[in-house]
Amino acid sequence: MKDLTKAWVAAALMAGLAGCGGGGSGGTFAPTDGGGAKATPDARNGDFKFFATNGSRQVLKIDFDQLTYTVTDSAGGSNSGTLVKPSAPAGRYGISNARITTQANTSGLFAFNDTVVGAVPLAVPNSNPVSYAAYPFIASRALVTTQANLDGVYNRFRVDSTPTGRDSFIGQVRISGGGTTMTQCVDSGIYRVEKCPAASVNVSTITADAETGMWGLTGSDGTFLGRFAIARVEGENVYLSAGGSPTAGAGNTVFAIGFPEASSWSAFNGVGGSTGGTMDTVVASATSFSITSTAPETGTQTSANFTLHAMGADGPLGMRSSDGPGGYFFMRMGKLEAMVGARSNVNTAGFLHLGVVN
Repeated sequence: MKDLTKAWVAAALMAGLAGCGGGGSGGTFAPTDGGGAKATPDARNGDFKFFATNGSRQVLKIDFDQLTYTVTDSAGGSNSGTLVKPSAPAGRYGISNARITTQANTSGLFAFNDTVVGAVPLAVPNSNPVSYAAYPFIASRALVTTQANLDGVYNRFRVDSTPTGRDSFIGQVRISGGGTTMTQCVDSGIYRVEKCPAASVNVSTITADAETGMWGLTGSDGTFLGRFAIARVEGENVYLSAGGSPTAGAGNTVFAIGFPEASSWSAFNGVGGSTGGTMDTVVASATSFSITSTAPETGTQTSANFTLHAMGADGPLGMRSSDGPGGYFFMRMGKLEAMVGARSNVNTAGFLHLGVVN
């Protein structure tokens, strides 16, 4: 599997860098506040729609009181693990899971209100026999269900997994007309929707899906193109899509995430994971992006520094590009940040980092 570390090495830019609780007598044990009264359950407990970068869309059930989680797929298959509580209230929860067999455990998650973001061990797409790796995900129980509230302009990163490899797609989409129309720029260049060459403008109709919180896309020729959701994350809309592609063959899956278009870029620190299975820390300024990644196989750390550039007069506002290695693109919003590799590049295609802004 390609990962970011290999991309940096290939580009020759890395030179020099080198408690479980016990029950009573058969009954259910109810936590108390220490004075005999039943403790108030953690408000973050519950079920979340789960969108993962391995191209799966599942259900996450999480209990921060019992420190457990379960991910269940559409066929009813499930996998469970336990959480390791952080020392700081807003810190990163550790993950313990039988699927984690690497020297370094790069899984973990953050939780805030109606959103959980992190990385857990999931099936590697098209692996046979099946193998597992830590894949970033975002899970929400605050999906937009009122169609008019879908409207917005979203800078979108997408990674596709196929039986023969992975690729990336970077662009922008606009939802308008009270949530009834999606306009995409499908050009090989990266444009704002209103600057997209006319021949590359794609317009689809949006309708409510049978699954609450999901929305269907139908092309102008009547072809069903797929499903997406808009989640509310700390007061902002986030575009999400994951699952099989109805217009592609077996073994083809998609993950896409879009942040609201913003006119500015400000400094931040971030923590997250990547499709390479790494655990990442990020320090970014208005003109730079530095990422340090821990490799799951060895636990070793590698770092890379990127100079950021605006996307030009016709490019998406708020998105940034880099000089190298190989080409990466970056975006951020209030609570989330992301990095994706350039498409059709053997060293970068299909790479995606997703993190939480500290």
